[in-house]
Amino acid sequence: MFAKSVSNGSLGKFQKVLIVALALLVLFAALPVGQASAWYYSQASGVRGNVTLPVISILEKRDPCFPVYGTMVCPSMLHLISYTGPTVYRSAAAAGAQIVQGMYVLEMWNGAAWTVIARSSIMQKQIGAYQNGVQFPTLTLTPQIGRGIFRVTWLFSWFNSGGARIGSAVISSNQASDHICSNPYRLCKSLPGYFQTGGLQTGAW
Repeated sequence: MFAKSVSNGSLGKFQKVLIVALALLVLFAALPVGQASAWYYSQASGVRGNVTLPVISILEKRDPCFPVYGTMVCPSMLHLISYTGPTVYRSAAAAGAQIVQGMYVLEMWNGAAWTVIARSSIMQKQIGAYQNGVQFPTLTLTPQIGRGIFRVTWLFSWFNSGGARIGSAVISSNQASDHICSNPYRLCKSLPGYFQTGGLQTGAW
């Protein structure tokens, strides 16, 4: 919810905020393919604030093994994390407190288009009237699919103390250094704008 200054009777405003966030997700899905090499603002509207983004580590989440009909099964899933969260700075479009919403999205290339396969919840932070910015939670995404070509995009929207949107941004990767492959269980390489992983312990893409 918004801060006290905008919380009274703000159910309609909150619903509008969610609609805006979902609209950003739709916009993100329509981004042009092949724009790729540090993070860059691939879409923006209004007066956005700046965002400092972390490097993404590409890992493997290994759960304890268990027997299934005499065979040991060891669950393993691709796991993306950042060790710090994004820092989001205030928009110059409004004085006083500001609300920022964010969402982290993972897409997979299916041969013809990017398809969303994992995403965070919609997160919300308040930048105080005398604050320059605020830090968002770290990225943690564990998709059901571990082999393929993927990209991460960050979505943010800024609102003034009255709940009106004053800016938004969709931020995409465009450098291989945006990702670090730290996965000993599958092939992995970071490329400008996306990364690729191979099959689990197959040695093949």
